[in-house]
Amino acid sequence: MAKKAQSIVLLSGGLDSVVALTLTLKHSLVKLALTFNYGQRAAGKEIRAARKICSALRVPHQVVRLPWLKALGGSALTDESRKLPGPSRLTESICRKTAKSVWVPGRNTVFISIALAYAEALKCSRIVAGLNREEGATFPDNSAAYADAMNGALREAASGAITLDCPLIKLNKVQIMKSARRIGAPVKQVWPCYDGGAKLCWRCESCLRFKRALVESGNWQWYTGK
Repeated sequence: MAKKAQSIVLLSGGLDSVVALTLTLKHSLVKLALTFNYGQRAAGKEIRAARKICSALRVPHQVVRLPWLKALGGSALTDESRKLPGPSRLTESICRKTAKSVWVPGRNTVFISIALAYAEALKCSRIVAGLNREEGATFPDNSAAYADAMNGALREAASGAITLDCPLIKLNKVQIMKSARRIGAPVKQVWPCYDGGAKLCWRCESCLRFKRALVESGNWQWYTGK
């Protein structure tokens, strides 16, 4: 019998990462889920969501602090003096503009590089991330081309064979939500909001994508009870 793969999973506490984690558990031993605190507005909410998710799925969890990413500035995610964008519609042209205001320099590349160190130390062969087709259209570090490039870098950077696995890379949010319900991912535990308020704002781009996924997948009533 082939040895079961071992993985490190990047877990933001949002929809994509929890579905990627749940899918990974079906064929791999997850040695650790990593959540990053880089001074983002929703850090507290994201960390709490990730902890609940890991508890429910019985996965070891660790938070990695990266305060210097916040110190670099320039993003509405880390600078509360900047207004979070609330796009009127989720068209690609509008989202390309809003993406610039929430861009955190080098974020996903930093995350994957840190995960590589953990993967080598814990003898894991996979790093799992929730990169997806919908956000890949407007965020370059979510695209299939980016995932391919990172896999090329990992081949050169790692001491062993370590790959970046992106099980959602061909899916949009509606498809991801359908997959979440099908596999029993703990969707009600996620925090998809850019902000860190008492409740989801339902105005930021991330909330709007989450809402559209719920509505168009037929899961709005299930999620809200309304």
